[in-house]
Amino acid sequence: IAIMADEKSPLRNNSLINGLNVQINTKWFGTVEINDAKVITFEKGLIGFEDCSRFAIVYETEDKKEKPESVVELTKGLFKCLTIPRVWILVGIIFTAYSVYGLIGYVNTYAVNYYGLSATMGSTLGGIRYLLQGVGGIVGGILADKLHSRIKVVGGGAVLLAISFALYIVLPVNGSLVMAIIVNFIMGLIFIYAVRSQYFAIHDDAGIPMALSGRVSGIASALGYAPDLFMYTLVGSWMDKYGAAGFKMTWAYAAVAALLCVVLSVVLSKVIKDGKAIDA
Repeated sequence: IAIMADEKSPLRNNSLINGLNVQINTKWFGTVEINDAKVITFEKGLIGFEDCSRFAIVYETEDKKEKPESVVELTKGLFKCLTIPRVWILVGIIFTAYSVYGLIGYVNTYAVNYYGLSATMGSTLGGIRYLLQGVGGIVGGILADKLHSRIKVVGGGAVLLAISFALYIVLPVNGSLVMAIIVNFIMGLIFIYAVRSQYFAIHDDAGIPMALSGRVSGIASALGYAPDLFMYTLVGSWMDKYGAAGFKMTWAYAAVAALLCVVLSVVLSKVIKDGKAIDA
C-alpha cells in the first residue's frame, strides 16, 4: 500500500517516527498497523504514485480471506437472484436481442434465393458479418460512453433493428432491389453488434451487486440464449412451407422481438430510476 496522510500528520515527514506503529484504514484490508521498520521509502515516488514516497507490503491474513461458499449458500444465492425483477428484465432483453441476432443470418440466403444475388456474393456477405462485429462493438461502446448509458444503446439499437426488419417486409421481391437488401443487411449487422456489445454490460446500469453478478450472468446466459432451442426449427419450417412468405414471417418475428427489446429497455430504465438498491 502507498502511505498517504494530511498536512498535520507525522506521516508527512520523510520517515515515520522511530518505533511508531500507525494504524491506516485501507479499502481491501480494513485497518492495518504499520511499523516504521516495515516502511520502504522511495524519495521520488514510483510511476503512478509520484506523490507517495513511503510504501508498505501488507499480507492478507487467514481470517480476512474470503471463504468459498457452500452448496447450500450457492443455491440460496441462485434462488435469490431469481426473485429479483430486474434479473428477469435482463433475461428478456438478452432473449429478444439474441433472437434478432440469430435471424439476421438468414438475410443473405433470402437475397440469393429471391433477389438474384450470386451464391459467391451471398457467402461473402456471410463472412462480412464477422468483420462488422468489431465495428458494431466499437460503435456501441462509443455511444455508451457518449450517452452515459448502456441501456439507451440497447434500446436505440433495437429501434433501428425493428425498422430494418420492417423494410425487408415491405420491400417487394424484385431483383432490382438487391442493393437495397445488401445495404440494409450491413446496417442491421452494425446495429445488432452494437446492441450485443452492451446487453451484458447493462448489469452495472441495473445495479446488480458485484456479489451477485456471476449468478445473474449465468442465469441471463442460460435463459437468454434459449431461442437456440426452438427458433431455428420454427422459422425453418416457415421457409420450407411458405417460401418467400415464410421469410417475411421470419422478418416479422425479428421485428417484434426488437420492439419487445425496446419495451424491456424502457421498463428497466424506469425500474432503475424508481427502484431501491439491491442487497447482496
